[in-house]
Amino acid sequence: MRNLTPVAIIAFLRSMKPWKNALLVLLFVLVAAANLSDAKCQSHHLSVSLEQTLARAYLYIVFRTRWPVDSINARTGFNFCISQDHSLFQEFSEILPTRKLQDVRVNIITYKTIDELNENTCHLIALGKELEASKLIIDRVSSTSVLTISHEADITPHGGIIQLMFGEKLMPPKINIAAMRQSHLVIDANILAISMRAWK
Repeated sequence: MRNLTPVAIIAFLRSMKPWKNALLVLLFVLVAAANLSDAKCQSHHLSVSLEQTLARAYLYIVFRTRWPVDSINARTGFNFCISQDHSLFQEFSEILPTRKLQDVRVNIITYKTIDELNENTCHLIALGKELEASKLIIDRVSSTSVLTISHEADITPHGGIIQLMFGEKLMPPKINIAAMRQSHLVIDANILAISMRAWK
């Protein structure tokens, strides 16, 4: 029944007796509803899959970045700063509490507005889609060892360090080498090479 076209179904219904027509109309409606439900479920799974892939891409880069020796310690941990409105906030809230970086715990530091953000406590700031807000934050941390990273806003031309790129699939990240050096961060050489080849 699912493979029949609406035109074929209508022709078939016209050839049936009235009471059978009613039953078949009901069956057609149920099948159409089931197809719509399947489509919505598939769309949801694709969305979740993309979000999970992006969250893993963030962490892949984070765990292959070195901060200055004195900036991370067991007492304070590693502070991952993220807005509560960030599109990956839920994914990071589930993943990060179980992770460690350089043998120290990873803390999630959340904020609602820029005014609530204390950049002096952050080792990383995951920037959202609002470019103007991201530019203000980048200006505030430009001379510190804070990794600024986003998959939504084009931050690298404005002093942001990493922009994750994706279309139908994840692409090599864009990396602002000058901003990385100014922050005294060291990103894995293989990641840098892939980025430079893709975006030279």
